[in-house]
Amino acid sequence: MSTTLNPRTEGLRKLPGNSKKRSAADYFGPDREHCNQRLGNMALLNSISNQNISQRPFDPRKKPLVGTNYKGNQTLENYQKWSAGSVEDRQGKLANIMLEVWKID
Repeated sequence: MSTTLNPRTEGLRKLPGNSKKRSAADYFGPDREHCNQRLGNMALLNSISNQNISQRPFDPRKKPLVGTNYKGNQTLENYQKWSAGSVEDRQGKLANIMLEVWKID
């Protein structure tokens, strides 16, 4: 499985998107500012995937994100709901992946 970016990668996308029904404040409450820009709240997407899921809440986004070739997105499989605790937990898992990939002690 490749962990490199391909030319069609659009970049990082916040999880979840703001939808008409729920916003980041609904997921994170008073922790919104702390969580919204954290690495644990981001996912890599290609432009096609981004168009298809851009403004959906977490649950409908989860399956397409986990199905990408990006190892970091596969960590989302472990979460049943998205919250401030999820962001912190996932950020730690992503940090461990980075240490492994970049061979940092």
